[in-house]
Order: sequence, then structure tokens, then C-alpha cells
Amino acid sequence: MIRRLLMAVIICTPALADTPLPPAEDWRVTHSGGVIVESVVETEQTTITPPSSPAWILPFWALSFAIHPSPDGAFVLVSSLGANLLSWEGNPDAIVLRLYRPPGDLIATIPLRSIMQPEDMQRTVSHYAWIMGYVWSENGWLFETNDGQNWRFGKNLSLNRR
Repeated sequence: MIRRLLMAVIICTPALADTPLPPAEDWRVTHSGGVIVESVVETEQTTITPPSSPAWILPFWALSFAIHPSPDGAFVLVSSLGANLLSWEGNPDAIVLRLYRPPGDLIATIPLRSIMQPEDMQRTVSHYAWIMGYVWSENGWLFETNDGQNWRFGKNLSLNRR
């Protein structure tokens, strides 16, 4: 009985990654350092409000889990709008990370091929999983790709394996 239950859990786990995203809705989150990020569907804008400088705008709506501000709000890393999932096509030229600064200027993009090969991605029922998550650490974001590589993407636009 326990074996059957474990098998059911193992079989169903990849399907959770393919659960449809919720419908677009307005949201507001306060991040570490007091940075407030708010995204509004109707205006298709995301506002970044740093604790000690003027607010600035990204010209698109995004899901809250795709927006990763620096603690001072001077930079925002935007992940693929599918978060950790990419389509089955596994396009190596797909842009998976974008870096913005005030007043909403795109200053860097990272295509998938810069950090991993599509054949190294973990497949779910209808997508490929490519990243495990992000964390801010001393002037840059740390992240791990699903192939076990650890990376640092700095505000100075450097991309390095750790």
C-alpha cells in the first residue's frame, strides 16, 4: 500500500509543474530592503518603488514570481514569464533573464544557451524546467540551473559560474 502511494506521488509530481497559471491579476509585494513592486494588468505596467529613491516603471505586467528586485530597488532581474518553465521547443536563443534599471531601461539579456543546453533541461509533461530559484547576494543574483550549475549574475552585467 505504501509503495503504491509513493508511486502515485512520484508519477504526479511532474504534473504539478504543468498546472495552468492563474489568470492575470493586479498584485503588490514588499521585498527585502523595503522595495515595493506592484504590477497592474489594465495599464500593463510594473512599478518599482525603492525605499529611498523615486519610483520607476517597467512597461509590462508580469507575474510576481518573475520579478526580482535588488534590495535597493536600483535594478530588477526579470525571469522568463513562465518562471522556471520553458516550452518544449527548447529554443537555445530564448531569453530567460532580463536586467532593468531606472527609468525602465533594459540593460542586459541572457539567452538560454549562455547558461545551459536545452538537452540538459528537466522535462515535465508539457514544458522544460530550467532553473531552481534566485537569491540576492552582494551585488548580484545567485541561481542554480536544473543541470546542477550554480551561477551569479551581477549588477555589473557579469555572468559567472560559482
